[in-house]
Amino acid sequence: MTDENRLIEIETRLAFQESALQDLGDLVNRQRLELDALRHALSQATADLLTLREGLSSGTASEPPPPHY
Repeated sequence: MTDENRLIEIETRLAFQESALQDLGDLVNRQRLELDALRHALSQATADLLTLREGLSSGTASEPPPPHY
């Protein structure tokens, strides 16, 4: 293999590696955005659940017990 062929081979590999690195960077960015959205959704769901629990616990204390007690 000549020096020119070796250089072409190295340049070709470098181009593929740069492309793969860019693809991986894009994937990491998309996953970060998805993770941020999931964290926000979990936070909202947790807040909603806490609100429901508070509503249930405060509502049952003011109600009289059912007649079968």
